[in-house]
Amino acid sequence: MARKARRVTLIHNPTAGNANHSLPAIAKLIKRAGYRVTAVSIKDGNLDRVLDAPGDLIAIAGGDGTIKRVVCEVKPDGPALAILPLGTANNIAAALGFTGSMEALIGSWEVAKLHPFYRFDAEGPWGHACIVEGIGFGCIAQAIDEIEASKPSVADAQKRIAQSILTSTAEELDLWLQSETLSGRFALLELTNIPLVGPHLHLAPMADPSEPLIHASFLEDQKDRRLEFSKWLLRADTDVAAPVTTWDIRRRATPAIAIPTTVTTMVTNNSYGNRAENVRQTRLKRNRPPRNRRGPSCNL
Repeated sequence: MARKARRVTLIHNPTAGNANHSLPAIAKLIKRAGYRVTAVSIKDGNLDRVLDAPGDLIAIAGGDGTIKRVVCEVKPDGPALAILPLGTANNIAAALGFTGSMEALIGSWEVAKLHPFYRFDAEGPWGHACIVEGIGFGCIAQAIDEIEASKPSVADAQKRIAQSILTSTAEELDLWLQSETLSGRFALLELTNIPLVGPHLHLAPMADPSEPLIHASFLEDQKDRRLEFSKWLLRADTDVAAPVTTWDIRRRATPAIAIPTTVTTMVTNNSYGNRAENVRQTRLKRNRPPRNRRGPSCNL
């Protein structure tokens, strides 16, 4: 942004990552950079009230779960968002270009430019959910459900998925992508608009959340494909794209103003009953520091 935002609303998760951080210490760094800070813990239970009257900038200090909670509550026409990544995987922060020390990230706010960010709203028989990172079916989703409570490291989670992909139960899915249909048995299927999924897996390297575009990354239920994916995980070369197939669900010109756009994606899950996702993308603003790193143009 061209002019320094004088008021910052800081939302902090004290248990994110290794929990080796504190709200007062982060607030002090922001104040030292010349901002007035309203600092709150996401554990206080008053997030709605805080976001009803935010500052000129909302700073989210936490991991992917914290970011999701805030992003799903903020208004599309509200103040810009900035991320101070403190989590384990930090997929969303990495996808948006929020890397570096906390001091460097805070120092970049004065000159950073605003870029849009699209979130998803999904509705089905199971209810309503705001989606920021993605919707998953199959092995990755199953493994994360099983190990999430133990808060494993990224490396341990990747090893668990590498083992699970070899024997996990396939899901029978029918995916309607406007005029095309994708049907079959899948070891995994992820719908996402950021490059990284789960324990830092590059499933959709060209995904760009500044565009109203959803990526479907999938692995068919074939022994050789499962083995290839497992070996990719165990080689620890997950900074390169995963050996999966990726389809674009939708591509349309980015709207010039911050207004909601809508796309409907139907998913039938024959293993666990029918499900239909009605996916709406809402455009948000976020404050990103200048990008200065090599790699595909998939970060905002």
